[in-house]
Amino acid sequence: MKKRKHLWTKWPLVLVATMTTACGLEEPLPERRATAARQSFPLGAADKSTTIDFWIREGDADLGRPFMVAIEFATGYPRQREYLIRSEPPLRVRAWRVDAKSTSELTVLDMDGINSVRGSFDHWKSTAAEPVRSMMHLHVHGHTATENLVVAAGFRVSDFGHYRVSVGTVYDLPIMDDVQTEIVVRDFYNMGK
Repeated sequence: MKKRKHLWTKWPLVLVATMTTACGLEEPLPERRATAARQSFPLGAADKSTTIDFWIREGDADLGRPFMVAIEFATGYPRQREYLIRSEPPLRVRAWRVDAKSTSELTVLDMDGINSVRGSFDHWKSTAAEPVRSMMHLHVHGHTATENLVVAAGFRVSDFGHYRVSVGTVYDLPIMDDVQTEIVVRDFYNMGK
């Protein structure tokens, strides 16, 4: 009986010593940069557009995951968030791979299109002469403690390199006039491979 009592009194010390040693020796892994580009872009007025050039670099991105064009804004706007959930207003979104002397347009899908081809990489490749293009309806994906996360479109890339995204508003959205919104190009919010 004394041996058991003696063993139990040392067990917490062994556990603490092991955890301290393990934590002290382990170096943190370098954090992969999920965001390729971020730019302020107001949604309030129709026919506004912007073009964003960005680079997807090895070590910063997983080419097995789709990329997205999203809108993010602070959580202090519940009416605006509810409006986006109910109306899913469209944006015009296009994406290109940029090479030294040419560009090739990528297929861009909104959440309805993405959900219909989930898990099938080949369906993201355009089989027609022209890539798939349409209005991209905003889809409120969720929120964190500080920001609302709204997906506009998604696309796949096959190589690291230089890319370009063009985003344009379609309708006046006066409810969004006073909301500071940003376009974010990055790998998809936690949706898996």
